[in-house]
Amino acid sequence: MLKWTEYKRVIGAPELLFVAGRTLKRQGVKYTTIAALIGIGAMVAELVGNRLGYDFSVSNVGAILLPAAVALFTFGLGNTLVAISNLFSSDRILMADANAMNLMEDRKKSDMEQHLEILWDRVFRYEVALRSVAESSQEATDKMGFMDTASFSMKNSLPQKLEQSLTGFNFSLLEDWYDGAYFTPNDCKLKEQFAAHQSIRAIRQMVGIPLTVQIKEAVSGHPDPLWFTLSMRKIGMCVGSMIHKMNKKYVPPTEPAYFNAQHFLWNHSQTDQLINGDFTENPDAVLEDMRTSRKDMIRRIFSPDQKAAHQQIFRMFGRDYRNALTLRLDYDIEFAAGLLDDKPSGNIEELQEVVCCKVYSRKKLKKKTDTAKNHLQQIDDFLQANLPEILQRPRTLRAVRTGFHINRFKIQTLIHRDSRKAMDVTQNRIAKSENRYSQRLCLLRQHYELTRIQLFSYARMIDELGEYH
Repeated sequence: MLKWTEYKRVIGAPELLFVAGRTLKRQGVKYTTIAALIGIGAMVAELVGNRLGYDFSVSNVGAILLPAAVALFTFGLGNTLVAISNLFSSDRILMADANAMNLMEDRKKSDMEQHLEILWDRVFRYEVALRSVAESSQEATDKMGFMDTASFSMKNSLPQKLEQSLTGFNFSLLEDWYDGAYFTPNDCKLKEQFAAHQSIRAIRQMVGIPLTVQIKEAVSGHPDPLWFTLSMRKIGMCVGSMIHKMNKKYVPPTEPAYFNAQHFLWNHSQTDQLINGDFTENPDAVLEDMRTSRKDMIRRIFSPDQKAAHQQIFRMFGRDYRNALTLRLDYDIEFAAGLLDDKPSGNIEELQEVVCCKVYSRKKLKKKTDTAKNHLQQIDDFLQANLPEILQRPRTLRAVRTGFHINRFKIQTLIHRDSRKAMDVTQNRIAKSENRYSQRLCLLRQHYELTRIQLFSYARMIDELGEYH
């Protein structure tokens, strides 16, 4: 249970009003849905009853009046509280957004080479190897060739389909993630990908979305985690205030404004050096004030303690990682069964060392990895006995293993009850969809890696800005 001292870092009077207003607005959505369902149910009951000769004295208006009134009240009060909150904070947040904060996406792109190297090592090299075998190619793309191709793709603004046709790789998820600037409410691209990207959504549907989750998503949508919302608002308010303060304090009225959001959110030595040249009067004091201001801001919002700061980062973005990990374990049998170089348990341990908290249930992980290993053994034994030629085609084999893991066409039951039909389904339905399986699997692996990169990146930036030692 988190203590109040944890919340105090990101909650002030404006944030309390904002949270209360947002909560009431969500309740308004729920009650509006209930009112609509009651109204529809009442009308259907009356219509059916009249046709069957029964007299249902149902008042449609009365049936929906109470939830409708509650909906109007919660919506109205919720919007009022949010509006009052914005009176205290909107000017400062707008100040930050309009002065280079939304350009913090460039901070993401500055680490592009590192991101691409990670994606090569953990995603694309597997695809290249399988593609080379499938096409009997003697010239497999190496890491250097991939990096050159990826750099070309990122530097040239082209329609995604054309870009993929020219390069042979789909970087759309990475480019989408780059579109969300660090430290802004817009940095929620991975949540959006999980919720609505057509391939990721299709995987979720194949694996199975629980009914409770479907209802929750239909009623409430996909709200950001509370810690994400509060932290980003607090950062925006603080940065807006510091921009105003620093410009008023050090920039003469006759000169244009100098400081912007990136001075307080992007630790860059060359930017700091510019201050020495641009301020002729006591530049060391200006630079020290700027560094102290951003350090104090980070420690005030994320905690003076590095461990607690990293834990807050996980509260902001941990849901993205957990969602992606669970989905990958349920779909990517090679990953879940430990056939790849990077193992689920190793990924989790590495992340836990950084975010300083438990990131995934060991019991849940063991259950899913044991299931994957069992599925792998079953399908490989079946193929060895009935369709050994598939074992010689790695890309097709991966598709068949994946299809078995998600129990496509009830294949898990068929291999035990009707081997002939299981062979037909495997050959003519699952194996023939290998392109679809490969495309979805590659995108899911990219999405998962981006959730890891996001957490590691924020931890590193917080350490730099907060000057934790």
